[in-house]
This record gives sequence, structure tokens and C-alpha cells, in this order.
Amino acid sequence: MAERMDNAGSVDKWKSAWEPIREDSIVYDYFASIEILNVRQTLQKAYFIIPESCREQKNNTLVKQKMGEILDTVKRDNPEEKLDDFLDKTIDLVDLIKYQHTLLSNFAFSKQIKWLSGFEEVWIWLAFGFAAFVNIVLLLTYDESDRLRDWYYGGSKAEGFDWIIFIRVLGCIQLLFAVLFVGNYAVGTLPVMMVQIDKRVQAVMNPSSEEDMEDWSYKIASKSPPFLIRSWFILTDPWIPYHLAYVVFAVLGVIFSPFFFVFHLADVIFRVTLLRYVLKSVTNNWTQIGATAFLGVLVLYVYSIIGFLIYHNDYEFGDGSIDCSTLVKCWAGMIDYGLRGPPVWTQEALDSNVRDFGTYIYNISYNLFVILILVAIITGIIIDTFAELRTRSNFVQDDTLNRCFICHLPREAFERQNVKFQKHLAREHFLWNYVYYSMYLDLKPRTDYTSTESYVRHLLDISKIDFFPIKKALSLSDSLEENEFKRLNTAIEDLTGQLSTLREQMNGQASTLQSQVAGQLSGVRDDVKQLSSFIQSRERAVENDPSVAPRDVKRN
Repeated sequence: MAERMDNAGSVDKWKSAWEPIREDSIVYDYFASIEILNVRQTLQKAYFIIPESCREQKNNTLVKQKMGEILDTVKRDNPEEKLDDFLDKTIDLVDLIKYQHTLLSNFAFSKQIKWLSGFEEVWIWLAFGFAAFVNIVLLLTYDESDRLRDWYYGGSKAEGFDWIIFIRVLGCIQLLFAVLFVGNYAVGTLPVMMVQIDKRVQAVMNPSSEEDMEDWSYKIASKSPPFLIRSWFILTDPWIPYHLAYVVFAVLGVIFSPFFFVFHLADVIFRVTLLRYVLKSVTNNWTQIGATAFLGVLVLYVYSIIGFLIYHNDYEFGDGSIDCSTLVKCWAGMIDYGLRGPPVWTQEALDSNVRDFGTYIYNISYNLFVILILVAIITGIIIDTFAELRTRSNFVQDDTLNRCFICHLPREAFERQNVKFQKHLAREHFLWNYVYYSMYLDLKPRTDYTSTESYVRHLLDISKIDFFPIKKALSLSDSLEENEFKRLNTAIEDLTGQLSTLREQMNGQASTLQSQVAGQLSGVRDDVKQLSSFIQSRERAVENDPSVAPRDVKRN
């Protein structure tokens, strides 16, 4: 029962990771999107209209408690197991949302019920507060010389003020808030629990596997009437007896005795996290503690036989003496005092020199097996379980705040890509949107499904999680593509700069080469002009004096 209490606080404790962003726009109250893997295992967004029941009941106290219970109890060993267990647990959440919407929308007094259910936590704490006030008054005014019934009906010992009437008024107010608290449970939660119990009865009556059919409990249950199985589930569910006892003790406190209000003080155990862990550390291992305690009772029985037959009344315990006139009394005294400390020999036994080597063995073995081992085992089991619960709670909180529930990617993976992790949780992979999407598919005719919706519906029907984007997110993909584009753009800019520099260098080299070639061409041109002038002059000389031509030619 402790696992179910105070689960609304779990949602409130962690909703800061996603809730502030979701309140930016009214659009997110009516439309939502999720990221899924389609039939081609390609990541895509699926847009849908949030069902009216989900919009109306998302702030319902009972719905928030159920959400907190899912967050607290879902398995987190690996992403596949976590999502698979998440789908199984959300079946009850869907039933609760549908029932609450039907109750608060169609019932004649739906507005009054909605108002009362919205203050459930207030009724709980007020009922506890008035019960505590009654006990404080009793503590300060009750006289041990009074008889319980005579004191309650015969008047107060205090003078000048009628404490009995005052206590009765406080008790009646506490009863009023207790009725509001239990009535809210009876109207809002009990019918859903009865539906779940009926499903469990059907599962027991019709086992789904051969392994279940071979189990002895299923064999017995299959031959039992359904009402007996249903009654068993009702009695073994601690919520129903607890709420029933809550009202019954309040009525008894008003009618018979105010000391019945002490029962309501135990409610604080389920409201304070540390006290819940203390309770769980015992209840979660009751089989181990019970087995160890049974072993301790047997060991004490052996020591009581030895003490009864040999030592009789020659010893006692530090907290009190025991009567060993009979074996039963000796054993009862051993159980009562034996776990608190070792046996102590009486002065008469010491004076008569009863102690011998056997008494030393008796004392040493008793200290060793009972005081050191048995008690240490029980306390060790409780302490280790308490430490495991604290470690589990810290792990769940860290996993919820720093890792996406859907894709299982850590906060660092998004921060490295400059993606806001809160935005991712609130808009891209908001885990309750996946529940709303399944309810949206339930309401939509299958003939109107898209191919993606048909694929997701088929996987939900066979309890498969293949559509969940494990280790994937579009924001990271977009960020990677954007970073790649920036990288390519930077590379292109660098290459463009290098080409521009190379062009300038080539232009400079071309100018220098052009200048050099132009200079060389100018010199060649001058040489050609000189040669041309020389040839022309020789031709003129030959024309004027033909006789010089052969000689000149020969000389040349």
C-alpha cells in the first residue's frame, strides 16, 4: 500500500522537467505530436488531436497519482524493458482516465464531485490534523484513574471547560473529512479497481499459457467459484480494507471512545517519504524476516528446554525475571525477554555455586546465536532494504531528470548539440503523449487510419515496442544535419578563400611572366630589325657593285 500513497508528489516533483514549456501555448492543450519509427524504421513525427478525456483529466488528482505510481514502479533496467513495462502499466491509467471523464462529465453531480476530488489531499491532511488534535487533547486531559467509557460519558475531570463536548466536536469534524476522503476514493478509484480485479479473475480462470495451467495456484483457482477469487483479491488489496477501517475507526471514535482516533495517526506513514521507506524496508522482505524470526523462535525453544530441565529458575534476564514453573511459561518468557539481552544468573544461583562449565557454554552460545546472529540478521535485512530503497529512489529521480524516458538518451547528448533537454522532454518525447496517442487511435475508426497509424495500432495490439524511437531523436538528427551543413559551408568558404589566394598568386606570376616575355620579345624584335637592316644594306650594296657580292659571300 505504501507504494501507492503520495504518488501525486512524484509527478509534481519531476514535472518541472517538462511542464513549464508545455504552458507556452494553448495549442499544446489540443494538439500533440510524438516521434515514432514507421514501418520502414524511419524516424518521423505523428500529429494527432488530444482526446477530450485526456485534456479534461490531465490535472485530476487521481490521474496524477497513477502517473506518479507508474514513474515510481516502472522497471528501468534497460530501455526495452522500461518501455514494455510502461505500456503494461498504462492500461490501468487509460481505464482510470476514461472512468473519471465519464464520471465527471455525465454524472448528475459531476461538478460537485470534481470539486471534492480536486481537494483530496486537503481532506486527507485535515482528517489527519483533527485526529492529531484529538489525541493531543486526550494526552493533556485524560487521567489514568478514569475508566475509558466512564470518562467519555461521565464528564471531564477538568474544571471550567467541558472537554468531552470539545473532543466530540473535533471527532465529528474529523469524521466529516474522513468521509470526504474515503467517499472520493469509493466514487473515483474503487470502480476502476473492481474492473482491474475482474480482469485478474478472468486471467486466473482462463490462463493464457501452459506454464500457468500447470501452476498449482491456477489449478486451485480454476476450480473455485469466481466470487471467492474476487473476494480474495479484494481482501489482499490493502487499499480497500484501509479505507474501510479509516471510516470505521472514525465512527468508533465518535460513538465509543476517542482513543480510536489513534488509528488515523498512522496515516502519516504513507504521507512522509522517509517513513514510507521504513515501512517498505519491513514489508518488502516480510518472508525473509518471518523465516528468520521463526528460526529464532525455534532456537529460543531449545534454550528454554535446556533452561527448564537443567537450570529452572536459576537465571533471569536484565529486563525482568521469567517464570520457568512450566515449559510454556519458560518459552514465553524466553521469547519476551530473550531477544533483548543475554541471561543473567540470580544471586541465589551464584551463592549455591550452580555455575559450571555448562553454564559458560550456555551463556556464550546464547550470546552468539541469539543476540549476535539472529538479531543482527533481522536488523541487517531491514537496514539493507532501506538502503536499497533510497538508492532506487535516487536512481529513479536521476533517470527521470537527466535521461529521456522514451529514447533513453542522456541530457548530455542534447546539450552537446545545443538542443534544450527540457524542450525535448516537453514537446518531442513527452511520455504521456504516447498514452494519449493510443487513446486517440482507440477513438478513431480503423478504416480512417493512415499507414503509420495502422502500423502503430498493430504493434500496440500485440504489445510490441518497435515504434518507440530508442536511441533516436529528430532534434539530434536535425542538429547533426545542420552541423554537417555548417561544416560543409565552412569548408566551401575555406576552399573559396584558398582559390582566391591562388588566383591572386597566379595573376601575379602571370604579370611577371608577361613582363619577362614582353622584354625578351622586344629584344628579339630589335635583333630582327637590325638583321633586316643589315640584309637590306647588303642587298643595296650588291645592286650597286655586283663584284663585291662573291667576295663578301665567301668571306661570310
